[in-house]
Amino acid sequence: MSRSIIPSIRSNDFEETIAKYERVIVDFYSDFCAPCSALSSALEELIPEYPESYYFKIDIEEASELADDMDVQAIPCLMFFNDGKIKKQVIGYLGPEKLENDIRSFLGYETNDLSDTFADGELWDLDDSDAVDMIQNVRLSVLYFIGSEKTGSGSLKRNLKMLANEFEGMIFFGMLESVDSPATRNRLRIPRKQHVILFLQDGLPKSRLIGKAGMRELRTEIARLLSQKYQES
Repeated sequence: MSRSIIPSIRSNDFEETIAKYERVIVDFYSDFCAPCSALSSALEELIPEYPESYYFKIDIEEASELADDMDVQAIPCLMFFNDGKIKKQVIGYLGPEKLENDIRSFLGYETNDLSDTFADGELWDLDDSDAVDMIQNVRLSVLYFIGSEKTGSGSLKRNLKMLANEFEGMIFFGMLESVDSPATRNRLRIPRKQHVILFLQDGLPKSRLIGKAGMRELRTEIARLLSQKYQES
């Protein structure tokens, strides 16, 4: 097996390392994870093209407490830090093009628009196993968690279907049952009973609406999501 060009860091050195450099990308992985190996190989090929960032990796088998502290829910998991603060988190490996886009976005380069693959004007019906991967495959997404209290879900679905069609190619819209999605619900801190609409950028929540949100409230949050307020500087 060839030696990785990405240096490993220990839990004790983590805070100091991410604070030491302006831009840091950390790969949380495991030797027993096939997608982790695929991501690592692709990342090693991209590193020479993007020397503006420092790159490190952490084996979660040896740093389980740190992984818990950083809320690593699944691997592979890439975290992007700027001046010691996390700016972006990507779970899973969706191919070299998506990986390069994530790096380019973090470094402020122009990116290829991959959103039209999934932001197709439809309100996607998701399940607990694919929700996180899907919302991270587009820059902007709206995720509707259907609460156990069903009242009001019909009008919300109708409004979101209309908005999905209106913002085709720009924003991905998805929905899932909260009661059937414990992993996604817990990861994003969603209450089980209430309806919650989450507005995300690069898989990270930016705002939320709770309860029977109307079209005006939905449009207001979408406008905020599309504004420069949520764009990376």
